[in-house]
Amino acid sequence: MWRGGAGAPRSRPRPPRPPVGHRRPLGHAAAARAESIIEIGTGVGVSGLWMLQTVRGAMLTSIDTENEYQQQAREHFADAGIAPARVRLIAGRASEVLPRLG
Repeated sequence: MWRGGAGAPRSRPRPPRPPVGHRRPLGHAAAARAESIIEIGTGVGVSGLWMLQTVRGAMLTSIDTENEYQQQAREHFADAGIAPARVRLIAGRASEVLPRLG
């Protein structure tokens, strides 16, 4: 079990909150009522979580070569209450995956 800053037990660290400026481009996607978002590089899900929380109802497709990162991202999305149906994580190289998306 991971121990938080003051020694309080927690299951895992939470993703950091986004700086204010990072939400501006997402505001355009939200205003346009984007239905799909493609992210290259899942990381542990921080940016994907920001996008899913900002563009309500959108579906996120995130591509990464690291399965471990995608599993951590999946856990962060679940912890944040994001429905699994809103997230599609694809393992692979973006240069190979993007041409096959339709």
